[in-house]
Amino acid sequence: MAAVEGPVGTWRLVDSLEKEYGRIRLVRLDGEPRYRTEFRGRLLGYGATLRSSCERGQQAYIASVAPGGRIGWEAEGSATRRNVTPGR
Repeated sequence: MAAVEGPVGTWRLVDSLEKEYGRIRLVRLDGEPRYRTEFRGRLLGYGATLRSSCERGQQAYIASVAPGGRIGWEAEGSATRRNVTPGR
């Protein structure tokens, strides 16, 4: 997964086959710069940083291909991530 810039202020989220699954655009919201994140044409939200917006788009992609449509720690019903040691 990667974020490919172009045109200016726009990033395409692409998978390992270079197929676009999301888009991030730099916009102004209430006079502040924000990153608008879309996944397959659906608005996911606005982020304060490009990094957090990329993470949001990538989480949506992973959830879309995961069994049951959920990421592992979400499927457990936990609101937070937990470190789990195998065998314990």
